[in-house]
Amino acid sequence: MGNREIALYCIDNIVKQGADKSQCILKSNKKYELNFGNEDITLLRTTIDTNIDLVAIKDDKKSTITLNKLEEEAINTKIKELMEMCESAESDQCNDIAEEQPKEEFSSGASEPDLDKMYEFTSVFLKKLKEEFPQVKFVDGTTLEFNSSETNFLNSNGVDFKIVEGIYRVDIGFLAKEGEKSTSFTGFSYLFNELPLDFMEYADVRQRFKDIVSQLNCERIKDKFIGDIILTPELVVEMLYYYNINFLGDRSLIGGTSILKDKLNEKVANHNFTVKCMPLCDEIANKNFITADGYKTENISIIENGILKSFIIGLYAAKKIGKPVTKTDFNIVVDNGDKSIEDIIKSTKKGIILGRFSGDMPASNGDFSGVAKNSFYVENGEIKYAITETMITSNLKDMFNNIEEISIETLNTGESVTPWMKIKGVTISGN
Repeated sequence: MGNREIALYCIDNIVKQGADKSQCILKSNKKYELNFGNEDITLLRTTIDTNIDLVAIKDDKKSTITLNKLEEEAINTKIKELMEMCESAESDQCNDIAEEQPKEEFSSGASEPDLDKMYEFTSVFLKKLKEEFPQVKFVDGTTLEFNSSETNFLNSNGVDFKIVEGIYRVDIGFLAKEGEKSTSFTGFSYLFNELPLDFMEYADVRQRFKDIVSQLNCERIKDKFIGDIILTPELVVEMLYYYNINFLGDRSLIGGTSILKDKLNEKVANHNFTVKCMPLCDEIANKNFITADGYKTENISIIENGILKSFIIGLYAAKKIGKPVTKTDFNIVVDNGDKSIEDIIKSTKKGIILGRFSGDMPASNGDFSGVAKNSFYVENGEIKYAITETMITSNLKDMFNNIEEISIETLNTGESVTPWMKIKGVTISGN
């Protein structure tokens, strides 16, 4: 049987075993993984795996199970276990599966990797890194991968989606070391449909290595003050991730803890702030064609010119709180501004460029504090030095209301497209 036929077999047999509704996600993935160290490529391997996620709902009771074998006997054994779990589950009328939608197939990227290009991409990058930044040392998990996958999403309501994807992913983990001195580690990931010719010249890759080398000589900020923070594009995504969990997503809305739960179509952020979920955007390499619940995704605005336009709600939460399902995924695109990052730094009287944040999840009201890592102190429009042992304290809702400037430049990681963003009124402490 092909993958679709196996998925059909699963949902049919779950119903035959007494379920009212069933769902099957069957994903086959072939990964070409190229590992490398500072000197050379260390490993090239290919792995193939298949996973099946099954859902059963009976008398409003829901159970889920996962298996990685496609043999009929293994599937039947897991379905029996799935139904036994369902019998002992708690009944909840909000348990459900997506309703029927038109059958559709989606595709993105190449079906096979260009292995010669992968090798050349890595070799050129390593040569330049060694010549320009000998202090930079890789940590474990530094890879270039190509993932080729086929996903079949079917349910007993008639949902029948197929997704075929191929995508390159670069994961770089690194620190700088010179003599007895070393920095904290950091890292970044980019996803591509096509590999760039020269990775060192791509986006801000070279600047990242310049920054980590300069962090070999860190200083402590000597006082505590209210100042500005300049979020890097990836920190913009991270803060929006926390914002979603605390204010816009399932958990906070079901629990009633979201301070924005009654603020739809009201001002919740600065007027210059527009953020969208764009899983189908042409600029996004790692597209998401369907939601986790099995709905075809859409590009939507979350906040538009500071006005809250949408929550991000899954099927269970939508039924629980009586709001519509949000048919999107968390591929964040933030509208850029009209000032260069250079001019934003020049306009900063006192603050930091926040490269990485280490802290606990924000409280339900948005309060948070943590340590600024891989960051720089800015005073009177100049980057003075890399910093160490520096705390920042703020509030998520206040942050996005206190946006002063947004850069014209953006960073495309393949999953998000975001600018640099300057926030005023943040407590910064070097003590």
